[in-house]
Amino acid sequence: MTEPTTTEARLRDELAKRLELLEPGLTLRGLEYRLPNQHGASGSIDILATDRYAATVIIEIKKSNQTARQALHELHKYIALVKFDHGLRDSQIRCMLVSTAWHELLVPFSEFVRSAPWVVDGYQLYLTETGVPDRADKIAPLTAAMELRLCREHKVYLFENQARRDASVPTLLKLLQDHNLSEYLVLKLDIKRRRVDGACDFALYLIIPEFGLDERKRARDRLAQTSWANDLDQPIPYLEEQLVIAEVTDAFFDQCDDREIGYPEKLANECRNWDVVAVMRGGPRLESKSVFSDEYLLRWAKGLEGGNAFHFEMIATAQRRLAWKEAKENAEYCLRGNEAWQTLIRAYLEEIERDHPDATVTARIYNPCNLMMSLYRVAKLDRGDMLATAEIVVSDKDGSPFRIVLGAMVWNGKRVTDVADVLPEDVPTLFDLYVAGSVDGGPWAFEEHLIAQHGLSYVLVECTPTPDGLLMQQLVIENGALRRLQVNEHGLQEFGAFYIAHQDYLRAVVADFDSWASFLESNPSGAGPGA
Repeated sequence: MTEPTTTEARLRDELAKRLELLEPGLTLRGLEYRLPNQHGASGSIDILATDRYAATVIIEIKKSNQTARQALHELHKYIALVKFDHGLRDSQIRCMLVSTAWHELLVPFSEFVRSAPWVVDGYQLYLTETGVPDRADKIAPLTAAMELRLCREHKVYLFENQARRDASVPTLLKLLQDHNLSEYLVLKLDIKRRRVDGACDFALYLIIPEFGLDERKRARDRLAQTSWANDLDQPIPYLEEQLVIAEVTDAFFDQCDDREIGYPEKLANECRNWDVVAVMRGGPRLESKSVFSDEYLLRWAKGLEGGNAFHFEMIATAQRRLAWKEAKENAEYCLRGNEAWQTLIRAYLEEIERDHPDATVTARIYNPCNLMMSLYRVAKLDRGDMLATAEIVVSDKDGSPFRIVLGAMVWNGKRVTDVADVLPEDVPTLFDLYVAGSVDGGPWAFEEHLIAQHGLSYVLVECTPTPDGLLMQQLVIENGALRRLQVNEHGLQEFGAFYIAHQDYLRAVVADFDSWASFLESNPSGAGPGA
């Protein structure tokens, strides 16, 4: 049926006589209500009304797809002007968008409803043959698209031979499709330094997105008909994703030489020893390289954009409030178990947000929270790769750094002679510590205790260029506020001094680990993705 010919002005006037079509209790307050604007173009609200609860209701009317595209911009502008002119709170304002055409309007309207702090309603208006409104149906906004999130549960398929690995790729991709895993990342990994014959120096590393509610239900319904049915009641994260990947792995069993679990922290660590030689991707949300470059997806898979318990990287500015908020939350997550840096970096970012909102902040944080393993690797392998590090660079609009913050571990001079003296009271040996950390909140559970017992602590030092040279100050929290002190005002020593003073103790730590954890010696660098 052809839409009756009528102008928006007539539509407005006719609807104003029939506001009950939209909602009972609406009271007309004005037509073409003028809104002056000292800072730009003024505007006119089509219909101004109040509801039964005395809230101000702004009603905007559109009657074609062409004008519908302008509607949300105008509605947002009118709300801002009403608030500015009359001092109304968000809770005192409602919006109604009324249109005879919703084809071009539904998607942006749905997003507007989700993000707006006001009550927003939409109505499909129907007209009689003479162009008079006689019915208005409330519009149901579209369900928000599920955000793309990568599942933390990864799978690693290991191969002794590169040709065997490469030949297996089509089989793996087909298995993913057969198990309704149309979205995926598959990384080809080659070890940087070849090992002895028989070692698995080639890998396929599988990552899938988290399931949505519908995908999760479909997976559960199908798994309930398989041998995995008894596992569906386990209260563990990503259960359905893990079980579907387990099905794929079972079917892929004969194609590879070994299999391991993976997760973001492991991938980030292993990329020091392995090269990512190819990134294969599937699914409409992941396939576009215009949106997600290979480099970005790899950072995401490692959890460097957030969700990695040990590694965190950011490039952000407080002007982009949502991204800044996410970055701060992700930094907090990475700094669990390191209360000193967690508190200081939180306060420091708040200071930047307040005093330098247009600055660009680049940060790299590594917080493994595993002191005993760090000491082992320093003493046994002469490698400080598990010592926590932090670097924050604050740059101005031109990209010139004007502050640099560096993190370090320092020593207060306390001497330690026996491993048993530093362990928690109910943890008698390093082996018990390892086991307890595996099942009781991870390595964070005892980290603060171990750091204190060794006389160690974490500090942050700010370096600021001045005309007289580099000003270096230690960041501290005093009386709940961020303060700056002269570096080493408390007489602390660098970690190297602890290392030199504790040679006998460190040898005892190495001997203790080696007595039960032979894998540390045989595979010290985590030479396989999952070691």
